Amino acid sequence: GVGIAMAPMVYQGKVLVGINGVGYGLHPDAGLSVVGVSGNYGQSGFIAAFDAEKGGKLWQFDITQVGWEGGFKGLTDYGVNLNRDIAGEKTAAARFADSWKYGGGSIWATPTIDPQRGWLAFGSGNPSPQMADASRPGDNLYTSSLIVLDLETGKRVWHYQQVPHDRWGYDVASPAVMFDLKTGSKTIPAIAHASKMGWVFVHERETGKLITRSEPFVPQSNLFSPPAPGDGVLVAPGIAGGANWSPTAIDGAQQLMFVAALNLPTRYIANSVKQADGSMLSYASTQEGKERSGTLSAVDLGSGKIRWQRTGVQRHRRSTHRRLRQQQRHGAVERAA
Repeated sequence: GVGIAMAPMVYQGKVLVGINGVGYGLHPDAGLSVVGVSGNYGQSGFIAAFDAEKGGKLWQFDITQVGWEGGFKGLTDYGVNLNRDIAGEKTAAARFADSWKYGGGSIWATPTIDPQRGWLAFGSGNPSPQMADASRPGDNLYTSSLIVLDLETGKRVWHYQQVPHDRWGYDVASPAVMFDLKTGSKTIPAIAHASKMGWVFVHERETGKLITRSEPFVPQSNLFSPPAPGDGVLVAPGIAGGANWSPTAIDGAQQLMFVAALNLPTRYIANSVKQADGSMLSYASTQEGKERSGTLSAVDLGSGKIRWQRTGVQRHRRSTHRRLRQQQRHGAVERAA
């Protein structure tokens, strides 16, 4: 259900909160609780500001709005093919003109504030329905985006949609970090975000212009392959991979971002079920892959290169806790004095 995952933020007499859990949609008559089912059972995510003294709502920014179809982009802004059926989406647009009303876009992390400009920056989650996309033609603005708002009015200053028409659950979930990017003799106010896809995006803070997209800090495969029937398609780093919700840290002197990330390949499967009335219910499901690993990476914010990387546990073994208890009973585990 809908909830609030982000910690409320108090700034200059305003309390800021955003909702999450709106990225899952269903057919209203399906009678199912399955993530990714096509349909319009859901709502738009939002962030709102309240008066800290009296509690009155000052403004609200809805993640999905009229016109969320956008420009029907076949490529991301960084040039990667999204494998979309643009013609089919445009044909379906009139039929699903109201899909923005239940379009999703959760807010998972507490925003970042630029006190000099009076702006706040935050990420939005995937559109709804999460993976079965037939009922949401278009780019699904402003889901799966880094968004900057004016703190006083709640109006959008700029946005950068990492994944138009997201079918994989690539929420912009990790908190963005503001810093000063040093390039030769120049210093550029910047903002960086470590994504679930495995890239760090560095933007000009003033305009949102992309400066750098880093090398992958986790393995990548089939990032933008749509769910497939049968055995599906194995996508890495997966629906819960990359930086996910984990915060990052920046060393301004070294111009490095430190990213803790996961490689959790996920199999995306397209399903269809014939209902009693003869209609077909379409939905997508996921299965965990076998490979699992974690990394800590130092990403050069200027060049996008991985300066260094350490790999952690390759695969979690569920018996670890039991083995530790056995070892403790036999005195095999050392304890610090």
